[in-house]
Amino acid sequence: MKTYNEFLTELFDNPYPTRELSDDDIEKLDPSDDDYVRKFQTKNGETFYVHIDGRLNIGTFMNSDGRFGITGEKGPEAAKIISTVLNVGKEYLIKKKPPELEFSAAEKSRTSLYKRIAQKYTPKEYTMKVAGRSGYTSFIMQRNNNLKEDTSNVTQQDLKDVSEWLGTSVDNVKVELKKEPISKFEKQIKEMHGTFDEFPKDERRTNKILNQLKRGEEALPIYVEKNDKHLFVMEGRHRMVAFWLNKMKEIPVAYVSKKNISEDYKGEHQAAGKEGAPLHDMTHNEVYPKDYYDRWTEYAGTKEEKDAALIVNGYRNKPNKPVTIYRAVPYQQTKEDLLADLQKAQALWLKRAKPHPAFESEFHKLGAKKYYEWLGDEEEKVKKSDLKVKNISEINPGDWVTIVRNYAKEHGKAHLKNKYKILSKKVKAKEIFTSGDSLAEWGYAL
Repeated sequence: MKTYNEFLTELFDNPYPTRELSDDDIEKLDPSDDDYVRKFQTKNGETFYVHIDGRLNIGTFMNSDGRFGITGEKGPEAAKIISTVLNVGKEYLIKKKPPELEFSAAEKSRTSLYKRIAQKYTPKEYTMKVAGRSGYTSFIMQRNNNLKEDTSNVTQQDLKDVSEWLGTSVDNVKVELKKEPISKFEKQIKEMHGTFDEFPKDERRTNKILNQLKRGEEALPIYVEKNDKHLFVMEGRHRMVAFWLNKMKEIPVAYVSKKNISEDYKGEHQAAGKEGAPLHDMTHNEVYPKDYYDRWTEYAGTKEEKDAALIVNGYRNKPNKPVTIYRAVPYQQTKEDLLADLQKAQALWLKRAKPHPAFESEFHKLGAKKYYEWLGDEEEKVKKSDLKVKNISEINPGDWVTIVRNYAKEHGKAHLKNKYKILSKKVKAKEIFTSGDSLAEWGYAL
């Protein structure tokens, strides 16, 4: 049986299909050339029109009799109609990119419902705000100013490369695009352009991008870590030179950062809660069948699951018995750790002309000539910075955990770019739960 939230989510995800106006509709509604109008038909055969005034950016909707709103409609049908109306609004925002769009709800009893639907259908370039008016409530979708999260012209390869620079996963990279004067990057541009005699491959790559720009192809952004006062371009260095050669005054810059350090670990796994089966009773809530303890070997496919199954067997009907849980979490270097690595890297280069393993990607991007110089500059930058690192230090209720340490280790390697540490904690058997997906995967819940 679906929960109420699942029911609403399914409802909101299935708006009615809409279509453009017929000649008769145009004659009846007489929209201006700037207006955006669509119509749709409900399961009851009633026709609705969504009319967005292109000059005022105000949206209204009415039925074929000219009645505004959805007075008389109830429950799921009302929600589906509003979802359809706001989906048209979303199309308008994406196509026309106006500064804002306003819809109103006269039925106060539905204000909270409208708000939930409006939030779902607000494009990421916009922010939804609620404003109380005299006798009704307005939902205003306002375009975010200048700096905005947007990955519409960001390539997956760029995101992958940037995530390696930041030491995180692609899904945890926040991208904020902004137009910047090219003069901000002129020093870096000229430095790179000056190496083309020595590195003709870089010149050929830059010229290829320049030719694409001259053909009118879209200018992809260069990448800078947010709040880096030096504005070091970590990705798109060939692009920035091509922009300069193309005499561009303003260029697209993607400022990147981590969304949240804790997001590094969420990944594909959602922690099980008390709706699952606790460690001391695998048959609770029918997560596993009643004969689980007689057939447990059938549920252990991998080595880690077999190890976990052996642990599970020792906790049957022992809810208060302590068990050690493990969790791999992202780990960022402290200022002291980073300085130590930079100093070791400089010594290794001077002694053996080899790049330090921690900075191999920078070596390949910058080349041998620039690599050592970059290490020195980076050391000075770190020394002057007020870098403060807040690493995750404990396991909390709601976290995904495992009862097999090696499973946590493998997860850290695979999902955290090998930049992780393993936390452990003693809890009671009745405090961890499985959803039945894997014997090695558990949720910690009090």
